[in-house]
Amino acid sequence: MDTARYYLVTVIVALATVGVWAGGRWVWLGIGTLPVLLVLDLALPQDHAVRRVRSRALANVPVYLHVPLLGVLWVLFFRLVHGWVTGAQAVTGAQITGAVLSVGWIGALPTVPITHELWHRRHWFPRMLAKIGSTAYLDPNRDVGHNLTHHIDLCTPVDSDTPLRGQNIYRFVWQASYGSWRDGVRTSIMALRKRDLSVFHPRNAVYIELALLGALFVTAYLVAGGRGLLVTALATGFSKLLAEEIGRAHV
Repeated sequence: MDTARYYLVTVIVALATVGVWAGGRWVWLGIGTLPVLLVLDLALPQDHAVRRVRSRALANVPVYLHVPLLGVLWVLFFRLVHGWVTGAQAVTGAQITGAVLSVGWIGALPTVPITHELWHRRHWFPRMLAKIGSTAYLDPNRDVGHNLTHHIDLCTPVDSDTPLRGQNIYRFVWQASYGSWRDGVRTSIMALRKRDLSVFHPRNAVYIELALLGALFVTAYLVAGGRGLLVTALATGFSKLLAEEIGRAHV
């Protein structure tokens, strides 16, 4: 049971994916898990028991499966938006709204905890998966600042991921987002200089960030033009807002 509970993540993403694939009113299925999880969180007692995981492989399945499932969700989302823009599918504005909310919700929860786990893996493959997954909430380089500055400066004024007393979520989103980008640029440049490499070297992590964000929004434009860009910005912006609120609540 301690291992099976981790598969709730996969179930939530699968529900959202099936909803966007089915279309119609089903597009609300993903965001519909939010109130259900909220009620369960409030109703169930806190559980601080030590987990007994007998199979590390089974526990890792939902971690490594999440980003591919997220990719499938986005492909189906683009298909729905394309149908809406071109008229190839009978898609209403309300359905697009439901799809945006569902994709945005999944882009934050459970994506944030999954990518956070992958940030701390040492192999390049999980770290790359984390960057791809973090693109859903507009932060493919968050692992750089998180691992190299946040862990050192936590709960100090110099840590952009630590909210100030009384700070609202909108100001914190700017602080955390700008701080993450700044830390990513600084640490990437420092790492290159230690190896006597130019800041224009392909190993500069900033290029990966720009490439991933560019790939997402260029794809949105190619699939559905300006309206594709708009709904993509809304979905990822919603994810970003939720992701930073998750971080703010857990500091």
